[in-house]
Amino acid sequence: VIVDEFEMRGQKKLVLDVSTRWNSTYLMLEVALMYRHVFDRFAMEDVGFTWLLDAEEWERVQKICSFLEAFYNVSVLFSGSKYPTTNLFFLEIWGVQELLQEGVTNGSSFMKRMAFKMKENFDKYWSSRNILMTIASILDPRIKLSLTDFVFSKTFCQIEEKEEHMTLVRSTMQDLYNSYIAKIDGSNKDVESDSTTFMRGTDPSCGNSSRSRIRFFSFLNKADNVHFQASKSELDMYLEDGLLKCDVTAHDSFDILIWWKDKELKYPILSHMARDILCIPITTVASESAFSIGGRIVDESRSSLSLKTVEELVCLGDWIKQYGDPMNLVPVLLKA
Repeated sequence: VIVDEFEMRGQKKLVLDVSTRWNSTYLMLEVALMYRHVFDRFAMEDVGFTWLLDAEEWERVQKICSFLEAFYNVSVLFSGSKYPTTNLFFLEIWGVQELLQEGVTNGSSFMKRMAFKMKENFDKYWSSRNILMTIASILDPRIKLSLTDFVFSKTFCQIEEKEEHMTLVRSTMQDLYNSYIAKIDGSNKDVESDSTTFMRGTDPSCGNSSRSRIRFFSFLNKADNVHFQASKSELDMYLEDGLLKCDVTAHDSFDILIWWKDKELKYPILSHMARDILCIPITTVASESAFSIGGRIVDESRSSLSLKTVEELVCLGDWIKQYGDPMNLVPVLLKA
């Protein structure tokens, strides 16, 4: 009845917290905030309702909910399977880092304690971030090097340190691009060799004139290679081109794989590299499972094992990995 009075019929239902899944805490608090006035009214009509929060406690709930919302949105975004996620990683993870830093610096006392513990764990992964994820963000035509430069300028206080990391990213991306050039050149040489062998076996005019044609076209290929090396590479041209202007409201509808497919003629090698990198999923585990510790809780039957039994199980598991078929363990066990 109270829900009908506040015209909230059809809204989200109340969610209970699950101790093994942190995202359930966020969902519980989010819905609880929606029903705040309903709880106030219910406490007036039911004297047995003694769990009503006061204004200060509701304010804390609001802060915690806003804080956890960023983590929830990022986890859902990274778990997507119908769009590329590699190019989204660097920006979103940096946003989490900024949120934790703000919580440690400007948060209230209880928020500082929570954010400090979270930041300690986060920094372990942030310091060892995968440089490939940075390269993936550069392959986003809306961002390119601008995001890397911006994040590094915020992360590193010293200009020298920032430039050192920028140089590392550039050189790594250039090495990766060069490896694709070498791979494609190798494939072209194999095709050229096969076509030459085929022509020699089927061309009735095979002789001096045929060998002359082969030598002439080989010269042209070498001349093209020299010209290619002297001109700008696809990577240089891509980075020097302006950023792709994208409507903010249509940001989520941008398909980066379609964009690189359309640019395949302009960037044949770079588009191949972009396709290979952007198709890498950030995670293959759904957000519901990634942040659940339900499967990692030690039940009573496991916790009651003696130290000797645990040691034997660990040794047995190690032997199975080493020898494969359990039947191969018989000689080992007999010797033991």
